[in-house]
Amino acid sequence: MSRVNVIALLLVFVLVAGLLLLPGEKVEGIRHTAMGWASPLLRTKDATGTFVDGLVSKKPTYEQLEEEHRRLFQEVQHLRTLNRTLDDLYRQNSELRRALDLRKLPNFELVAAEVISRDSSTWYNTLVIDKGTNEGLKVNDAVIVETKLVGKISVAGPDSSVVLLVTDEACKVTARVMSTTYLGISEGQGSQSPAVFTGQGETQGVRGSLTPRLRLRYLDKFAKIQPGMTVFSSGQGRVYPPNLELGTIVAVKPGDITTEAEIEPAVDFSRLEFVFVIRGAPSESAAEPSEGPTATKARP
Repeated sequence: MSRVNVIALLLVFVLVAGLLLLPGEKVEGIRHTAMGWASPLLRTKDATGTFVDGLVSKKPTYEQLEEEHRRLFQEVQHLRTLNRTLDDLYRQNSELRRALDLRKLPNFELVAAEVISRDSSTWYNTLVIDKGTNEGLKVNDAVIVETKLVGKISVAGPDSSVVLLVTDEACKVTARVMSTTYLGISEGQGSQSPAVFTGQGETQGVRGSLTPRLRLRYLDKFAKIQPGMTVFSSGQGRVYPPNLELGTIVAVKPGDITTEAEIEPAVDFSRLEFVFVIRGAPSESAAEPSEGPTATKARP
C-alpha cells in the first residue's frame, strides 16, 4: 500500500474516532451542516429525475404521431390553396388596373366582360362572354386584354356574345410590323399546329397543337423583317383599332412573290378569364380584309 493510501486511511480513522468521542449534540449539528451543503445537489438530482420521468411518460404513441402528421398535412394543403387564390386575385387585380388605365385613353370606350363558356373542341376558335347588346355591344366590336388583341364579336345576344379569336382561321387582321411600313394580313390557324419554316422549305404541322400560332401573309417580297419583331393591328381593315398587339415574329419565309411570317400570339388564350370589348366599331359596315397582296400593299 502506498504512503498516500496509508495517510488517507489514518485520516478517515481519526475522523471516525473523533465523531464517536464527540457528544451527541455536536454530531447532530455536523450532520445538519453537511445536509445543508448537499441539499442543492440533491434537489437538482430530483428535478432532473422528474424531468426525465416526464419525458418518458409523455412519449407520443404512433397513432398520436399519425394524427398530428395528418393535421399538419391538411394545414399545409389549405395554405397552398390560399396562396394560389391570392396569386390569382393579385393577377386579376393587376389586369383590371391596367385595363382601367387603358380606359383613360382617348377614343376608347371599354366594357369589361367575363369569359363564361369555352368548348374544348373550339378552344382556340371561339369563347362566350357575359355581355351583349344590352350593354351596347355589337358584331365586329374588337375584344382585347390590356392592349393585346383577342378577337372580335361574331355573334351578339342580349346578355352574352360569341368572340371569334384571332387564332381562328376565319379571323383576319390587317397588321403592321413594328418600326416599319410593311403591312400584311394576320390569320389564325385554329386547332392546326403552326407550319414550321425551315430555310426555303416548309414543313406542315399536325392538327391538335396546344399553342396555335398566327400567320402573317402577303408581306412585301423584299420586306426586311426578322424574328423578335412585334406585330400590331394597322387599323386599316376598319374593324380593329390600330396599335393593338398581335404577337411576336418567330420565323420568316421569303417567297417568290410575297413574304410570310409566323407569329407567336401575345395573348395566353388558355388562361383568359376577363376581357374588354371596345364598344363602337369604326364602322357599322366594317368588313374583314380580303385576301391577296393588293389588299395589303406596303406603304411607299
